[in-house]
Amino acid sequence: PSETGFAVHINGYFELSANRRDIWFGADMTGAGQVRYEWNRLLLRDVISPLYTQILLTARSLIGPGDQFNRMWPTEVSSDIWKVVRSRVFQISESDNLPLMHTPLNGGRWVDMKSAVFLEKADNNLSENEGPSIARKRLLEILQ
Repeated sequence: PSETGFAVHINGYFELSANRRDIWFGADMTGAGQVRYEWNRLLLRDVISPLYTQILLTARSLIGPGDQFNRMWPTEVSSDIWKVVRSRVFQISESDNLPLMHTPLNGGRWVDMKSAVFLEKADNNLSENEGPSIARKRLLEILQ
């Protein structure tokens, strides 16, 4: 198995490296290596990423807002190939206006990224519940 850094396990028909421990990756390949890389990239971008957004929507309903839900987001990656999923999940969430950001305003509700307002945390002594979400910082790191 290959480590992803995500809160979920991912299984798919990936092209594996020669030692069968890693997913074939490398945009600088040619020939058969390029085909293997492109297969993995498309599998991650067009299959795994949309499914991951569906997992987030389901988790939203099952576990609700809070740290447990926030840890479901694919923010940490173990290698460059998983950045494809991380970036694409955020892109899909934004472009499809998925209500995956929780706000405590008006009794609490889920909003899409375009409707969310991310505030900077002014006091490092505030708990995560008292201060603004760390989502903006993570989002900016991921999308750069």
